[in-house]
Formats: sequence, structure tokens, C-alpha cells
Amino acid sequence: MNALTPQLFQEALHSQKRVFAWGVAAILPYVIQQYGFIFAGIIDGQLQDESAESTGLRYGLNVYSPTVLKEYNSNEVIIIVVADIRQFGVAISKQIEALGDYTFCYLDKPVQQLLSSVSIPDFTFAPNTTGDDLAAPDCVCLCIPSLSFGGAERQMYLVAKGFVQLGYRVHLITWTPSRPSDWLDELIAMGIRHQSVATVRETVDSTADFSPQSVANEIAPLLMAKEFYLLERLCHLLGQIRPSKLISFMDQTNIFAGLAACITDVPKIVLSVRSAKPDIYHTLPHYLTLNDISRLYQRVLSHPAVTLYANAGAASAYYQQWLSLNAPLPVIDNACELHPVGQDESVEHLLVSYKRGPLICAAMRLTEVKNPLLYIDIIQGIIQAIPDAKAILLGDGDMREEVEERIRSLGLSDRVMLPGNVSNVHEYFHYADLFIQTSVVEGYPNALVEALLYGCQAVATDVGDTKRVMTKFGFKDQVFKSQNSNQAVNIAVSLLSREQKDAAADAPQLQHLRDEMLPTRVCERIVNL
Repeated sequence: MNALTPQLFQEALHSQKRVFAWGVAAILPYVIQQYGFIFAGIIDGQLQDESAESTGLRYGLNVYSPTVLKEYNSNEVIIIVVADIRQFGVAISKQIEALGDYTFCYLDKPVQQLLSSVSIPDFTFAPNTTGDDLAAPDCVCLCIPSLSFGGAERQMYLVAKGFVQLGYRVHLITWTPSRPSDWLDELIAMGIRHQSVATVRETVDSTADFSPQSVANEIAPLLMAKEFYLLERLCHLLGQIRPSKLISFMDQTNIFAGLAACITDVPKIVLSVRSAKPDIYHTLPHYLTLNDISRLYQRVLSHPAVTLYANAGAASAYYQQWLSLNAPLPVIDNACELHPVGQDESVEHLLVSYKRGPLICAAMRLTEVKNPLLYIDIIQGIIQAIPDAKAILLGDGDMREEVEERIRSLGLSDRVMLPGNVSNVHEYFHYADLFIQTSVVEGYPNALVEALLYGCQAVATDVGDTKRVMTKFGFKDQVFKSQNSNQAVNIAVSLLSREQKDAAADAPQLQHLRDEMLPTRVCERIVNL
């Protein structure tokens, strides 16, 4: 099965042939609105009816069994498959080929790319004619795909709590399941109003003769149906909520929530970029290149209500260059929430029985960019110098088996503990004598910052904003070049050999930093951008 070509698109668009949609797919109303096809009907491949008569209406179109194709010569028909080709593509191809030599294809490009080599044309937003007075001044809306455990997701969780503590009425919009749902459940219990974008199937099936809302005619041709559905639903929800402020994190969310907020005239729109280069975390649809995303960002930024900020100096510079901005983005450090420590008896029992000498700790996803194998190598070097040292590595990921194998091969099975993902990282930081960061790529080092705020000593790779953070805490000489395990071992052994009072952070400065990173303080900075 081939993708729809520009030539076939023109033939279908201008009804030079009879065009059928194959599949009673929920995205079909969006395809009709975006691509402008005048379909002769829908073919439901599941129907076994030998009659060529319509079996009923869906989305205003007659639904037929595949038998209807026998009414036409193969050169008179174009079939556009709207069913999920990843799941049903092979079966659909065989079914159509058994009926005859029909032209059939699927959609893998938005309209704009079928019409022109320019993917993202210039477009402007209509001026605000509704007036800001329709927006509730105390209402803030937060947007993120989910609140699954992750750095950006944790920040959204903390920002949500900060706005509640400041007295705002907070709405949270997500569109993928939060697993686990601890943070989401906690926020809902605090009174935050959570609205999840339903699946397209749930949305379309819930309304007879469903038709998408008309939003920004210039934008519809830029997106495929799935993404246009998300944009249209975000517009729908924002139109109901009418927030005075919208806060969004990460590129994908910034584009779609930013566009929706511009279209619905949200008075203040604040978008937080990723903490590292955009090409490292290219999470937008495959048909959009980094250049396309840049142009979409630039169009969003043309709206006077929009402000873009970063949580890391390196990210500020990356995005300034990528988006051709006149100045670096403002930088707001992430929020941190400190919890009472020494409260979890199971952690205390585990570590008291495990620890004999210094305890070294790390918290990371077990992935290449976090370089957990380097951490194991550093631990080996420390143990050679300090034989009673032990280590713990918090987190999980694709490299877990490699990490376990490295531990076994170095004979460290009784010296390095792997508890996996834990929700009470702070309890482990409380008992640790040293935290080590080994990232190859880092933006704002959340785990490092949290360890420092709990009073840990630290050694960290000189990547991203790590040196800026370490300098702020008074540890500027405790960074090492990535991959240089000997340098890290030397720094670590030196720290662990000092008296505790000589190595610890300055207490008044540490308290000042803790106060500055409270969620309420960070939310105040966001609002004042």
C-alpha cells in the first residue's frame, strides 16, 4: 500500500475520480474537514453483505460493504484508507487486491505538504475581539501529556501545587494516561480540576453526526488528523475553562497548547522549553521536521500574549539559536519540594543493615544519556580506596540488564544495591554521604539539585547547567569531565576522607536556596515573566 501522492491528492480533491474512504475510523470527520475530499461513501471491510446498497449513514456518508466496488471500473475509483494501517494495513491490502486492480493509498502527510514544498507557511492569529474580561483572573490552566513519573512531569506537579498554595483556581489538561497516577490523584485531592482529552473514538462516538469545531483554517492543513484532533479538543476545553493564564511544558505540548491558547485568546501564555537541545527530544509527529517545529514555534511566539522560558542556561542558548530569537530565553530554576526525612522505617532498616562505611548514591533513568555504567566504574574505584564504601543506584530503564552484568563482572554484587524506581528518593539522600551524577547530556540536573538541597555532598559531570548549579551551592570544584572516571574517583575519595563539617554546604546559604526553590516562589516568577 502506497502513501497518497500529490497527483492522487489533486485527482481526489477535484473529484476527477470517485473517492471512497475505507474504514469507519473515528478520525474520518477530521480528514473530511482537513483534506476537503468529497467522499462517495465509506467502505466497511467488516461487512459481508453482497448487496451494493448502503447499510446506513455515518458522519453524513453512506456506509457500504466492499461489494460496492463492483459497480465501478477500477480506473474510476480512488480508495483512501483511513483505518489504522499499522494494525490492519496488510489485511486491507489483501482484501482490496482480491476485488480488483483498484488504486488505494493511505495518508501520511498533511494537506500543506501535499500542496507545496513549504511545510509551514506564515499565518497570523485573529485579533482578540472577545475581550480579556471573559477570562477568570484567578484561573490558571496547566497542560502536559501526562503526569507519569519524569522530570518535566514532576515539575508540572510542583507548579500545580504552587499555584494552589497561591490561591489560584487550577485546571490541569492531560491527554495520555498517567502511570502511576500518584501525583495526579494527589492533585485532584487538593481540588485541582483535571480534564483529560478523551480518545478520538470516545469523542466521536459520544455525539451523533459528530463534526469537529472549526478552528484556525490556516492551521488545519499543517497537521494530520490525530494531531488536529488534539488541537481542536484543546481549543474546546480552553473555551470552556477561560483561564487568564496557560502554562505548558515541553515542545509537543508547547506547540499544540500554545496554538490552542492563541486561538482562544488566553491573555497570558507561558511556555517552558525542554532542558536540552530540541533534536535530542524530538517528540513531535514524524512528518514535522525540526525546521517545521521551529517555524510553528515562531508563529506561536508572534502572538503578544506568549512568553517562552527555560529552566537551564544551556537550553536558553540552544533555543535562542534554533528559533532565531533576538535574546536568550529568561531562565527560571525548577521548583523543589522538601519532605521530612527519617520517616520511612523500611528505608532506615534497609540502609542501616546495608551501610558499613560511606554510602554513595545516584538517582537516574538507566539509559545511555545518564551513563549508569560510568557510575559503576566510579564506585569500583572508590571501593579500591575506601574498602568499606557501599553504593545504591535508584532508578530503572532499558540498560538495567547491562548495569547488573557490569556489577557482577566487577564483583560488586554485595556492594551496589539496585532498588529500581522509588517515590521517596529523599529518604535515600538523607542517609547518603555522597551523590554522584554521571550524565553525558543534562539540562537542569533535577536529581543533583534535590540531593544538594537535602545536604548531600556531590560529584557531577560538567554538562548542561551542572557547573552553574554546583557553583551556586559552593561546590564548583567538584565537577569532572564526562567519561573521566579517575577524576571523579579522586574527587569523591577526597570528599569522603574529609571531616563532615568541612565538606557540607553552608547552612544559611542552603536554607536560602531551599526557600528560593519553593513551588510558590517559582510560580510567582513564572507569572511575572
